Amino acid sequence: GFKPTGGRVPTEGGFPLSTTLDCFGPIGNDVDTCAQAFGVLSGTAYHFSPDAANKCRLLVAQGFPCQELDATVDYAWEAGLCALSEAGLKLGEIRTDAAFASVAELDEIGAFTVPELLAALHERGVKSLDGIDPMVRERIEMLRGMSAINYARLLRHRSVCIANLDSQWNSGDILLIPTVPEVAPAIQDVQTVERQIAATTRLVRN
Repeated sequence: GFKPTGGRVPTEGGFPLSTTLDCFGPIGNDVDTCAQAFGVLSGTAYHFSPDAANKCRLLVAQGFPCQELDATVDYAWEAGLCALSEAGLKLGEIRTDAAFASVAELDEIGAFTVPELLAALHERGVKSLDGIDPMVRERIEMLRGMSAINYARLLRHRSVCIANLDSQWNSGDILLIPTVPEVAPAIQDVQTVERQIAATTRLVRN
């Protein structure tokens, strides 16, 4: 599957976890199926072009995104790059440390998810968090005190990050990075909110 560019697929009909970050994408058994499903979801015509990738620059991230990978992810990452090369695709390299450092500053300010989720619940008449999964509720409670000032700072800094990234890469560039730095933990290993947050922070860093 893949996560489309924000705004390409309508979010009407889905539950708004985060109105800023929500994005619906397809999941399928192969790339062609995902592309066709995306065409349906986005209402755009689907045209398969075998040489489309040759018209783009495939840039392999260097630095932070590829550091501290566990053995399983590192093996899959290298195998994937080798498969692309063997298929005749040309791979370039790009340093991404500064870009990821800028994005990491968002986490130091706060998170969009909790205030936007609380707003969505309020609009649906949910006044209490009673009945919500205890693990989810505890995470909401930990972040629900975020100020309006910090929410506004998040919005502004996100716009700056997007503009900076757009200025570094061309529209035809494809940035290649490992989706996650490590394999997700077993459920029994994340039975507390603290462990869940620690694991999630590591998994979504890229």
